[in-house]
Amino acid sequence: MSSSFTHFNSINEGPPCKCGIPAPIRTSKTEANWGRRFLGCINYKLPNAYGFFYWIDPERDTEKEMLDANNKDMRRQISVLTKKVEEIIRENKVLRKKNEKLTKKLQEAEAQVFDYKMK
Repeated sequence: MSSSFTHFNSINEGPPCKCGIPAPIRTSKTEANWGRRFLGCINYKLPNAYGFFYWIDPERDTEKEMLDANNKDMRRQISVLTKKVEEIIRENKVLRKKNEKLTKKLQEAEAQVFDYKMK
């Protein structure tokens, strides 16, 4: 913030616009600058307004912020999916062992039936 603004003590007011009214601290509602604070004349919409305007908050790289948020979300998703894959691999090992045991029992039962028929 410029040093010329430091003599204004009110939290809600900045330096006066050329129209003589102190510019209040406002918050942007635009998509590009959502939540970013600025000083702005309350008469900016009037015809022939001076339109005093000054950003208080630094410019943000919203695209970078969105990418960072997406990156964090993807990392969380990867972590969850990795745990699921590990769980499926463990379950697969257990099922393979059960399958081997059942296959062996089936082969033994078939052998007994064959032996019984041969007698």
